[in-house]
Amino acid sequence: MKNWKKKAAGLLLTLTGSLFLFGCSAKEKQNTATLYQKGLEIVEKMDLTAECGDYISLVSSSLELNDLIDDIAEKDYTKPDTVYQVTIKEEAVKEILSLAAEENLQIPEEILPAVYRRLVSSVPNILNAAEGSAALAVTSILTADTDFLYKDLTDYTIYLYLYQDAYSAVVVFSPMEDGIVRATGSFLVGDQLLWNFTPEEIMEVLEENGYFTGCEVQKIEIEQK
Repeated sequence: MKNWKKKAAGLLLTLTGSLFLFGCSAKEKQNTATLYQKGLEIVEKMDLTAECGDYISLVSSSLELNDLIDDIAEKDYTKPDTVYQVTIKEEAVKEILSLAAEENLQIPEEILPAVYRRLVSSVPNILNAAEGSAALAVTSILTADTDFLYKDLTDYTIYLYLYQDAYSAVVVFSPMEDGIVRATGSFLVGDQLLWNFTPEEIMEVLEENGYFTGCEVQKIEIEQK
């Protein structure tokens, strides 16, 4: 569907990692570059899934869903217009726990990390659900994930890849045991998060659609060569 130049550009970005991050320390640059690149690889994997007609024919016979998937597949995701990093700090975790206590929910302490991980990972589903069942079904079909070793990540972190001329994407990074991080990505259907949103507008959308009051939103200034 797309010409070879798009694929070459994506491969070149992966191989060279030509990322220039401003306004942070060398360690922060390395951390941000790692998460940025891992997330972009997830987005490219979702795009590849949308382009795979044989896979789509196996999981969907709906013309409505397939038309939306075809539209997603036609876009170029190699270079997002805007990228935001959203960090969910410990205070937000405590707020979730206090909310559960107020509602008298009996959640065993042993499974609370998994419960919270699922809450954070539900962000794209919450946003897509507002667009209707077709949007939720399509984005579920195209979801991609991967696990990788990255001991430096201690907070749940969300990367928002926002495009002016393509569907935006959300990648959630969840720290697991033994330094393993799980990255899960979904496309966004609709205009809940636009490429030209300010950090304050991003924060407002997240707070309106979830429990993430007080999360940190940082615009990632990345120059790609």
